[in-house]
Amino acid sequence: MATIRDVARESGVSVTTVSTVLNNAPRPVHESTRAKVLDVARRLHYVPTASAIRLVKGKSQVIGMAFPNVEASLVTNYNAAKVLAGALSVAAEEGYVVQLNPQPWAGGADGVSQVRATGVDGILLLWPSQSSDQTDELAQSGIPVVVIAASANSSSPLTSSVDVENILGGRMAAEHLIDLGHTSAVYVAGALDQESVHQRFQGFCDVFAMKNLPAPEMIGFSFDPEVVDKEVDAHFRRRTTTTAYFATNDSLALSVIRIAAEHGLHTPQDISVIGFDDAPFAKHMSPMLTTFMVPMETIAETAMRQLVRLVGGETVDKVRIPPQLILRESTAPAPGISERSS
Repeated sequence: MATIRDVARESGVSVTTVSTVLNNAPRPVHESTRAKVLDVARRLHYVPTASAIRLVKGKSQVIGMAFPNVEASLVTNYNAAKVLAGALSVAAEEGYVVQLNPQPWAGGADGVSQVRATGVDGILLLWPSQSSDQTDELAQSGIPVVVIAASANSSSPLTSSVDVENILGGRMAAEHLIDLGHTSAVYVAGALDQESVHQRFQGFCDVFAMKNLPAPEMIGFSFDPEVVDKEVDAHFRRRTTTTAYFATNDSLALSVIRIAAEHGLHTPQDISVIGFDDAPFAKHMSPMLTTFMVPMETIAETAMRQLVRLVGGETVDKVRIPPQLILRESTAPAPGISERSS
């Protein structure tokens, strides 16, 4: 692979002159020299390395993306794939390369050193837990961070966040179910270290409280399918009279529908179920799932544009995008309690 020194030697000029030409720097260069350097660079297939770009521009033009775990599910998980698509498209427009961070967050100085060693200009941080110190530690060290699908948990001007309006989503779910006549509800939570889980539950409970209805119960404190299935099964074994279920994602909603059927309860005749995310299977299952469409690709695009602005020295405000309730077949008017008991 040709280096900038190879281009300089072949062109008969200094490395500084080659750098000036290839980076369109304001330093004057004779047009014939400029043409010669560009011709040699093309002929040698010279591509500037990240370290060379950083030396010239003070930036690497590389954005890091940190997920909770880097594994095969990143390319099969619906939301993760949408995030990658949105971030990569904007990065290409802005002239940045995206680098996935394959290491779990070490925390503190070790974590910051780990990120600094990658030479990235900024970090897109995906779904950090509520207890994570990642955002603040990176920002305090001068690395811009934009958090996707959570709050930044930092007051630094080098941080921002882009997320769906989770509290609004919870309120909309409650309003829809109450409008259908449901007066008792269960929230299937998922992992409690995720901020969105608590925000959706907060919005859900707020509306039930405003209507003077019993507070929704929370079950399913995990995203592990086996753990959730056991807890949902235990819930239905208690011969509950609950008629409405709101799950923090579509996979959990599917578990509710499936296990309810094992206990002789049919959706939506006996119970109504709402999910969140509008995963691809939601409109192909039976009954088709009422759920919330979350524009993860738009969220990622917005986050990447924010990060590019932060890297450029600008300040940005956090962004919250409303979810859209998609009405399908899994919700219906509440049945009478006597009808369900017969």
